[in-house]
Amino acid sequence: MTPFPALLLTHIGAKSGIIRATTVVYFTDGPRVVVVASNFGAATNPAWYHNVKANPEVALFGRGFSGCFIAEEAVGRERDRLYELATGAAAPYDHYQQSAGSRSIPVMTFHRAI
Repeated sequence: MTPFPALLLTHIGAKSGIIRATTVVYFTDGPRVVVVASNFGAATNPAWYHNVKANPEVALFGRGFSGCFIAEEAVGRERDRLYELATGAAAPYDHYQQSAGSRSIPVMTFHRAI
């Protein structure tokens, strides 16, 4: 099992409009960057998730890439496929879903802004 690398996600507060920066774990799926909004298995989604949903234009700074990206939440089979990739590579994600109870942990994808 190889741990995922981390990146800096810069986003705008949904209510405050303040620029925020959050370190998150990511992996890639083709050209997309994928981040699981696990919040360590808490019953609520992380604050950055709400900010990114409200303001999907973000900046990402990670190993080998940086710049402006557009966020999109993966849904249905695509969400399940990506979450399965995460659980296959990092055991905590399986435990996080169990801890989260009825909350379906969101999976966010990011593609380069054109």
